[in-house]
Amino acid sequence: KARPLPQLEFELDPVFTYTRGEPRYYATSDDGRNYLFGKLEAASLSATLSGTYTFLPTLTLQVYGQAFMAFGRYSDFTSYPVLDGKRSNILLSDLRPFAAPGPDLDPNFTSGTFNANVVVRWEYRMGSLVYVVYTHSQNDSLTPRLRDAGNLFG
Repeated sequence: KARPLPQLEFELDPVFTYTRGEPRYYATSDDGRNYLFGKLEAASLSATLSGTYTFLPTLTLQVYGQAFMAFGRYSDFTSYPVLDGKRSNILLSDLRPFAAPGPDLDPNFTSGTFNANVVVRWEYRMGSLVYVVYTHSQNDSLTPRLRDAGNLFG
């Protein structure tokens, strides 16, 4: 938290995660005969900014914004045959190598989300409040190029 002015308080909370692991299900083959898996390498970056500006003890402006970006790449593709739903557990040793998917089943992803809320709060009489709220939420698939991240805020 930071308070650069007595009437202004804000907080910035950045978070980065990276995972890499065992095969994960991503689709069923076009012919419906195989469950498809790939080792997922994923990263996400988010930043949350919240703040309050106090004009008067009875009049405040509150702002909340969150941007989130996630990237995922699959490799080492494997498959498991569909057995009419008779088996619920699939062991890693049961997976068999499978060709990399074509463009129609490409499991790789890059996506982003932006959420914002702005609230003006006025206490016009002790215990009586009026709120004006603006909310914006946006979720876009982005191309893998980071320079296209600006599309998220368009």
